[in-house]
Amino acid sequence: MRTGSNLMRRGATYYARQIVPVELQHLMGKRELIRSLNTSDVRTATARKLAVLSEWQHQLTIFAVAVTSPKPTSRMPLGSTTPPSFG
Repeated sequence: MRTGSNLMRRGATYYARQIVPVELQHLMGKRELIRSLNTSDVRTATARKLAVLSEWQHQLTIFAVAVTSPKPTSRMPLGSTTPPSFG
């Protein structure tokens, strides 16, 4: 049975695996995510893998939004239309 590239086996235990995109590696501090699926059965592992990958995809999306969001260029108070005066 084909397990897919996100499923790997160490000894008798299956693990979910996800490569972290290069642009997010510095934020996450990792090149890949690995989590035990706590099973030696490939069918059970394949089912559990989907939930883990979904959780990781959500986390990666949050990090990607943080990276691509424009950063504020001035220190205007929230809700203010005029910059603060420093004087």
